Amino acid sequence: MPKTRLLTPEARMNEQLLATIDKYKRIARITRYGDLGPRIGKCAATANNRIKSPGTFTLDELRKLVRSLHIPPEDLLPAIYEGKGRV
Repeated sequence: MPKTRLLTPEARMNEQLLATIDKYKRIARITRYGDLGPRIGKCAATANNRIKSPGTFTLDELRKLVRSLHIPPEDLLPAIYEGKGRV
């Protein structure tokens, strides 16, 4: 039987962040991650790199992305805070 690889808390939060971005990207009818580049003030290649490695988003880029995609705080919070209970 293959070993199960458990995700680290950071990896779990990265997956949650990507899922949240993807959800609101679809709602905004954006088809490619590269199209998020102008929304964060960067080129398409930089946006793709940030998606591949979510930990490299700067705070400014993340703020711009949240504002442009209209991501509510309650959807973003699980991606940036790992708490044991409710906030």
